[in-house]
Amino acid sequence: MRVIYGVGAAAICLLLLAACVGLQTEIVAYNSQDSDDIYIGIAYPVELIDGDSLFREGFELAVKHINENGGVLGKTLHAVIRDDNDDVHTAMQIADAFHEQGITAVIGHWSTNVSYFVSAVYEKNGVVMMTPSATGMNLLENHYNYIFRMFANHEVMSHALADYSSDQNHRRVAIFFDDNEFGRDFAAAMEIQLSRHNIAVVDRVSSITSFNIADISARWSAFGVDAVYVASSVENFVQPIKLIRADNPDIPILSGDNFVGSSFNFQLEDYMDNTFKATYDIALLDSDFLQEFYEAYGRSPDIRAVAGYDSVQLLASAMEAVGGTDAAAIAAYISSVSDYQAVSGALTFNRASGEFEGFRVIVREINTNGDSLNE
Repeated sequence: MRVIYGVGAAAICLLLLAACVGLQTEIVAYNSQDSDDIYIGIAYPVELIDGDSLFREGFELAVKHINENGGVLGKTLHAVIRDDNDDVHTAMQIADAFHEQGITAVIGHWSTNVSYFVSAVYEKNGVVMMTPSATGMNLLENHYNYIFRMFANHEVMSHALADYSSDQNHRRVAIFFDDNEFGRDFAAAMEIQLSRHNIAVVDRVSSITSFNIADISARWSAFGVDAVYVASSVENFVQPIKLIRADNPDIPILSGDNFVGSSFNFQLEDYMDNTFKATYDIALLDSDFLQEFYEAYGRSPDIRAVAGYDSVQLLASAMEAVGGTDAAAIAAYISSVSDYQAVSGALTFNRASGEFEGFRVIVREINTNGDSLNE
C-alpha cells in the first residue's frame, strides 16, 4: 500500500479531476470523426525489444508505406507507442488508457504471460488486440472476439521442428524447458508434434548448471539422445546451452522464435554450431518488402520485423474495409479473413481455433548472423 504524506483529501480529488480532464482532451484527439488522422496503439517492452530486434523498424515501415499510398480512408495513420515493460499491471493500465483515449485497435503485447492477462481488459473494453509476438497456446483459449495473434504460434513452430527432426532421423530427444507458463506450453507443443513422427522424448530438464551437467550428459549418452529441444527464454538458456555445447559439441540444439535477436547472437556467438531455429522462409516472403526494408535500414528483416509490418497492414486493411475505426467491425473483418496476402504468408483465419493459418515456417541452421532471416 502506498501512503501519501502531506496531501489532503481535497487536493487528491482535484488531482484526480485534472487527470480525468486530461484524458477527455486526448479522447477528442484520437480517432474523432472530424479528424484527418487515424491512430493505432502499439504496446510492448520498448527498450528491451528495440535493442534486440527489428520490430520497430517493421511497424514503422508499414506506417510509412500506408501513408505514402494515401493513408487509411484518406487519413494519415499514426502509431501511439506505449512501453509496458513486459509487466502485467503496467499493460493493464495501458489497455485502459488506450480505451479511454479513443484507440480501438492495438498491436501488442509481447510475452504470452502479459498478453494472456491483458487480453481480458481489451475484450471487456471492446478494443482489438493483435499480438505480434506471444506464441503460447493458452493465449486464445477463452475464445474472445477481439483478440488475435499475427504470429506463428508454438504449435506451428513445433510442427516445423518435428518435421525437420524426422528428416534428420532423430529418434530420441531431450527437452530443456523453463518451468513457467512459456516453457511448459512450448515443451508440451514440442512433445505433441514429435509424437507424430514417433520421436521419443526420453528426458525433460528444467535446470542445467555446472553442478549437474556431467550427470545430464551421461544420462543423455545412455539414453541415446540425438537432439536437444529448447523451450526457454534467452535470459534462462544462455548458460545452459554453453554447458550443453561444452559437453556435447556435436549434438543438434533446436528451438523456435526464441532463438532470435541480437542478445542471442552476442551471448552465444561462439556456441552456434549445429544450432537450429524455426523461422519464416525468406524465399517465400514478398520480394518488394525485403528490398524496401533493406533500402530503408541497411539490413534484412528479422522475424519480429515481419510480424510488426504484417500487423499494421492487416489493421489498416480492416479499417479500409469497414470504413472506419469501429472495433467490433474491425474484429468481424479480421475473423473473416481468407487468403489475406501478408508478408509472412497467405493467411486465413480459422474460426474454430481462433488462429491464422498459412505462416510459412522452415527450420534453418543458425550462424553468427542469426538475427537475420537471410543468413
